[in-house]
Amino acid sequence: MSERFKVLGQAHLSVLPAVIYKVPETPVTQNSRKTQAIVKVMNICNQTGSSSIIKEINVVKNGESASDKNRIVYFYTFTANETKTFPCGFTLEEGDSIIASSLSGTISISLFGVEIY
Repeated sequence: MSERFKVLGQAHLSVLPAVIYKVPETPVTQNSRKTQAIVKVMNICNQTGSSSIIKEINVVKNGESASDKNRIVYFYTFTANETKTFPCGFTLEEGDSIIASSLSGTISISLFGVEIY
């Protein structure tokens, strides 16, 4: 088993839901184990001088769609120029993803963690 600590995903959110991170497929050399990931920290930054709203953030299992059942953030308001760091601990399996959107297009998100092969 090998681990790789890394920036898992970064994006400037728009009004359309977008995949911020998706657990990659297992490398061919790792026959018996599927890739997993742990999102340890999520940083979110409002890059404007007025308040902005995250519409939603979803942790979506492989083969499913973003929906009420996998939503972890919904209509969260950030004040002007605010940055927040959220400790996480989300565990994801191969093909799982984190999907997010905002109402204004002025918010960026960064996910930090580890991929395990």
